[in-house]
Amino acid sequence: MRLSFLFLFAASTLLHSIKANCQQSSVWLLLLDAKQSAAFPALSAQALENRLAQNIPLDESDLPVNPDRILEISRVDSIRIIGSLRWLNAAIIETPLHPKQLTQLFPWSRGVIKPAQRRGLASIPNPQPNPNDLSPNQISADYGFAQVQTEQVGLDCLHDQGYTGENVIVSILDSGFRNADVLTAFDSVRLQNRLLAVYDFVNQDLGIYDEDNHGMQVYSVMAARRNGQYKGASWKSTFALGRTETIFSETAAEESNWLLGMEWADSLGARVIQSSLGYNRFDGGLGYSYADLDGKTALISRTASMAVQKGIAVVVSAGNEGSNSWMFVTVPADADSILAVGSVDNTGDRSGFSSIGPTADGRIKPDVMAMGESTALYSTSGMITNSSGTSFAAPIVAGITACLSQAHPSRTGFEIIEAIRKSGDRALNPNNQYGYGIPNACKADSLLRIASTAKNLLEQYQIQVFPNPTQGELTILTSESLTEPIRIYDLQGKLKIETHQSQVNIQDWPNGIYWIRIPLTEQKFTFYKLIKN
Repeated sequence: MRLSFLFLFAASTLLHSIKANCQQSSVWLLLLDAKQSAAFPALSAQALENRLAQNIPLDESDLPVNPDRILEISRVDSIRIIGSLRWLNAAIIETPLHPKQLTQLFPWSRGVIKPAQRRGLASIPNPQPNPNDLSPNQISADYGFAQVQTEQVGLDCLHDQGYTGENVIVSILDSGFRNADVLTAFDSVRLQNRLLAVYDFVNQDLGIYDEDNHGMQVYSVMAARRNGQYKGASWKSTFALGRTETIFSETAAEESNWLLGMEWADSLGARVIQSSLGYNRFDGGLGYSYADLDGKTALISRTASMAVQKGIAVVVSAGNEGSNSWMFVTVPADADSILAVGSVDNTGDRSGFSSIGPTADGRIKPDVMAMGESTALYSTSGMITNSSGTSFAAPIVAGITACLSQAHPSRTGFEIIEAIRKSGDRALNPNNQYGYGIPNACKADSLLRIASTAKNLLEQYQIQVFPNPTQGELTILTSESLTEPIRIYDLQGKLKIETHQSQVNIQDWPNGIYWIRIPLTEQKFTFYKLIKN
């Protein structure tokens, strides 16, 4: 199932023409027309299970873009397709053609967008490395060198209850994961088959281990495990690693890669997306101004908020601009509904480099803080060292979200994010230096244990499907007549039947698992797992 799904992803989002040699090309988002309504969602079985567990309906944004349109675009020699975005129903293209030429070529298109059109005055991001040697008295028997950063946010309390992120998919989007495939710190992830997928969106291949080491260091804060030396924030999670950033340039294409990475993570069934990347200025003078930090201007900020609506907890670094002329958070940390994480030292004092708020529309940022100053992590040589930056505070908080997702599988990403905010030591008096403060994982857990009165989708819309499992006869009852047919698909996403009838006979079908698509409203629908035996 995993291999076949990855093939579908590659076929649907990474189809591109290699005919063009686009000198002085620009990256555009070509907005497509209507999708094929009967298409199976571009989601894995796990992603569908997540939506069901959290009572989140699906809509058109979950359907793949029309493959016929992608094929039509790919036939133009001067256009290279970088990928497709189902959330925006758009193709990311690289071409020297002008938008007017594009709309003439494709009269069915709904327009053209150029990412990162704004000019800003921000300085180039300035990470704060601090490779000091770790002293032996920092080692604990259980957490090793990670003790202080773990206990500061109360994660040890959740771990003691058995919540370690197990069976929770975490996607990390970063600049490269050099040596993560050979370091012994990640042996348990590999040996227990908890590395779900990898992809390099920059080079469109699987070569994430040959590039920058920043992503590997972030990954180690969450996933590394060596007895007596180190225990990551959610070391039993399942991971998907995506490279969306290149350290050799800063261009709008990296934002496009990030958008592709977000949808990839969603399609795999990620409950948590962690990204220690931030943008404010691009090569050539393009970038964002402070006025753009409204959570709506930058496409990656809008997409981050959309991911939360789909049940995913999105955790990003606030940025390392606090001590320079920019000062403020970078995108996508300005997005609403996500967790932007600032940095404190081991005593809880804010690090001078940690970006501050507010956003341009007056919202408090960062959201919470964690230890991003002298954070213990792994180097490419396999040694434990430390480094500083909000990049390393964010994966600690992402570890909290993964552990809470394990403890509360029916809670949405937004509910988990809100609980983490409210657990902060400054939650009663938040500000734009510390946000809601340093979270407490076990306090967040207690807040989430308050009983939810939300009905599941089938109860809410008064839908009954029975019997399940079935040997052949199936009844589907709805409170109102449906304008759309009910559709049943096999596990490969092939449409088996569509009907307006409440009685369905599948006696001749092979035994196994099927998915029933049930319309809820004109725009929303859900999927229900059916077992035939």
